[in-house]
Amino acid sequence: MPTPSPAKKTTLAEPKLFSGTFALGADAVEASAVIHIDSSGELVFEFSPIPYTAQSDFISGAWHDPSSDVAHFSFKATAEDGARFETDHLFFSSLGMASPEDAGTLLTPKARCAKGTLRYALKEPFPLPALRMRLKGFRNFGSLHAECVLGRLEMNGPHEADDEDDAADGWLAERTALPEASLPEEAAGAEEPLSPDSLHTLVALWQSQGRNDAAACAASVLVALGAAGPDEAELHAGSVALPPRADLPSVADDQPGSLEQRNGAARPRRLSMKPPG
Repeated sequence: MPTPSPAKKTTLAEPKLFSGTFALGADAVEASAVIHIDSSGELVFEFSPIPYTAQSDFISGAWHDPSSDVAHFSFKATAEDGARFETDHLFFSSLGMASPEDAGTLLTPKARCAKGTLRYALKEPFPLPALRMRLKGFRNFGSLHAECVLGRLEMNGPHEADDEDDAADGWLAERTALPEASLPEEAAGAEEPLSPDSLHTLVALWQSQGRNDAAACAASVLVALGAAGPDEAELHAGSVALPPRADLPSVADDQPGSLEQRNGAARPRRLSMKPPG
């Protein structure tokens, strides 16, 4: 059975041993794997050998299926510390067979995952729900943050010359500033990030309360996650199509000049130009 190796500094999630059920349709077998997330954001698996029996024969059958379709397995497992992993999008990059002495035949799969969910408790509890997304190819040199009706938005990226080009070491975070009493029941006090289901609920709740700006913010997060429904996508599109707000004093257009500073706001003024001669 593989054991977790020390995580590199750039590893986004440290290696953990997960044990659970490896399945394809109605066929299932117990399996375990060490799972971590590498610096580029990819899930990495090291499966323990699986005894080749009548129960696990579906694994070999799917791998040797003459069709060109890629078989996607499910793997649902937990770690000793309570961390959970689940996916319905696991596929093989190779499948070997070994026959060590007195151990029978073992299947040794090498697997990758198109999409998976890894849940684990925070080392320090966060009082309110938060959403955090990793970014590639983003760099900044100063603090990037803003307050909005949905909470505080923060963005950060590396700025060292030797940073890995493919590393997902930038991030975008939304930290809600709402009291728990105003959050949907499933979001209040949650130890996990604000889920798409909670965001769907927030959009509907805020629309019913007439808080359209807040609803548009929640809809925009759903669009970024690829989880928005048609109504939420339409709400987001309508929001970004609006002209930017300009809470600035108006300036008369009947005075010549190039630029005037009024009440701390720089506003253009119309120029009067005459042809030469």
